[in-house]
Amino acid sequence: MTDTKDTLHDSIVYDAVKTTGIFCHPSCSARTPKPENVSFYDSTREALQNGFRPCKVCRPMEKPDRTPGYITSLIKELHQNPYLKIKVDDLKGRAVKPGQVENWFKK
Repeated sequence: MTDTKDTLHDSIVYDAVKTTGIFCHPSCSARTPKPENVSFYDSTREALQNGFRPCKVCRPMEKPDRTPGYITSLIKELHQNPYLKIKVDDLKGRAVKPGQVENWFKK
């Protein structure tokens, strides 16, 4: 949650925000907190042990180059049936937000 949003320190150090109870990658696009509300941890385990939960924006618990399971299953289905049309309601029925899928493919 630094001003630079540089990914250089991602997975090396984690920013934890005392007021929200979340921890993030330093490059997280969430709003930058006041410096006095931030503490730093060397690992996700350490942040979790201190009562912080992972950020839903940058998802520090996920490996950055790994395809999420919900995307993998969608791609597998489409490979099996290229004419399949997956609609918003289909995604919601699987507890997948359409925006998540769109954002993953944009990345």
